[in-house]
Amino acid sequence: MAINTYNTVESGNVGLGQVGSTIVTGTYTPANAHVVAIFCLADSDVTTTGDNHADLDGETLKEGWTVLGRWTSIVVNSGKVIAYIG
Repeated sequence: MAINTYNTVESGNVGLGQVGSTIVTGTYTPANAHVVAIFCLADSDVTTTGDNHADLDGETLKEGWTVLGRWTSIVVNSGKVIAYIG
């Protein structure tokens, strides 16, 4: 596995999810990246897996909430979220 080199500004942007985002209504597993934030567009029941971060198995996140973490995948069982990639 290669290690990317970023300058200070770029590394901050990656950590803030500025690698991109996607609307999720089902299962999402980013390739070679992590979900670093979840913003709820509607009340959403989600399940996550991650690297030593809270797994949100069966948790209901309310519309307008943002949850920060580092997850390898997210499953939206009901609702709609934006997943930010880092």
